[in-house]
Amino acid sequence: MKVLALTDGSVQALQALSAFDGLVAVNTHVLPNRVPQPLRDADIVVIALASFPGSSLNKMVGWLLSQRIESIPRIICLPPDDLARLSGELRASNTKVLSMPVDPEAILEAVETLDKRFKKIRNAPRRRSATAVQSLSRTFGGLLGSSNANPEDVVKTVGAATDEVSDALDNEGLGPWLDSVASYHSYTARHCMAVAGFAAQWSRAMGVEEGDHRIFTRGALLHDVGKMAVPLSILDKPGRLTDDEFKVIKSHPVESKVILEATTDADPLVIDLAYHHHEMLDGSGYPEGLSGDQINDMVRCLTIIDIYSALIDARSYKASMTPDEAYAELQSMRGKLDLDLVGAFSVVVEEHKQHLLREKAA
Repeated sequence: MKVLALTDGSVQALQALSAFDGLVAVNTHVLPNRVPQPLRDADIVVIALASFPGSSLNKMVGWLLSQRIESIPRIICLPPDDLARLSGELRASNTKVLSMPVDPEAILEAVETLDKRFKKIRNAPRRRSATAVQSLSRTFGGLLGSSNANPEDVVKTVGAATDEVSDALDNEGLGPWLDSVASYHSYTARHCMAVAGFAAQWSRAMGVEEGDHRIFTRGALLHDVGKMAVPLSILDKPGRLTDDEFKVIKSHPVESKVILEATTDADPLVIDLAYHHHEMLDGSGYPEGLSGDQINDMVRCLTIIDIYSALIDARSYKASMTPDEAYAELQSMRGKLDLDLVGAFSVVVEEHKQHLLREKAA
C-alpha cells in the first residue's frame, strides 16, 4: 500500500503520521514545497495541517482538485476552524475528515474504513527497521522542508535515534533497513539513513567498542545536518547542479559544524565526522583540504560509506550502481581513500550484495 502524506511540517501533523510506523511506508512531503510524484500513484492521501493560512488552504484545495485524484481515498486532518472552511468538493464519500490534533489510532481507523486491505496490514507485527526509518524520515522531513526547524531540537532528535538504528540493525540486519530506507523520495533523508545503516553494520562487524559504535552511528546520522541551510530546490533538484548550486551544496560541512558546535554537549568526534567527511587523503577534498594523518580513521571510514551510498542510489540524472560496481569505484580511488579500510568495508558490501540476490530470487 502506498501512502502519500502532505503536511506543514508541524509536530502535530508529523506525530499523526506515527500511526503508520512499522506497518506501511509513508512518503511525507512538507507543503508548500513541490511534490515530486503524481498524487494518483498513491493508494491513500493523508493531508495533515496544524497551521495553514486560509488563502494558502484554498490554493491547496484548488491544486488537489487539479490533480484528478477524485477516485483516491483521502484523509484530511485540519484544525476545527479550517475544517469549517473546507471546500465541499473535498468532502466526498471516499474522504474522512478528522480534527487536529489527531489520535494516531483515529488515522488507522479511517484508513481501514477507506481501504479494506489495510485491516490485514494493521494487524501485522510492526517491523523495527521500518519503525525507526519512518520516525527518522519525519524528523528529516521537518528538518529539510521547514524554515522554522530549530537546529538544536533537530540534532537532539536525530541523535537520540542512534539506539533505534543500532537495535534495528542488530535484530533484523542490513537488508530490511535498506529496504525501508529505499521507499523515501527525499534523496538527502534517504542518504543519511542509508549511511547510518552501513555505519552501524560495519562498526559491529569490526568489533568496535560500544561507545565508539554509538558515536560513529550518530555521526553518520548527522553527517549532512548542515543541508538544512541549503534550499530544498537545490537538494531535490531533478537534474545535475549548476556550478553555483554545487558551491551552495559544498557549504554544508561548514554549516554542519556551526549547527553542531551550537548544540549542548556536542561530541567533538561527531563534529569532526560532519565537518570532514568530504576530505580526501591527497588533499583534494573540502572544506579544509586536509590530507594524510590530518584525517582520523573514523572520518576515513565515513567517507568510504558516504561515497558508496551515493553510488548505489539512483538519481534522476544517473543510474544506481550495483554493490560490485560501487566497490570497484572505491578501489579505484587510490591516494584519495584508505584502501586498507576499503578492504575492511568489503564485508558490508558482500552482505548488501547477498541481500539483493536473495530479493531477486524471491
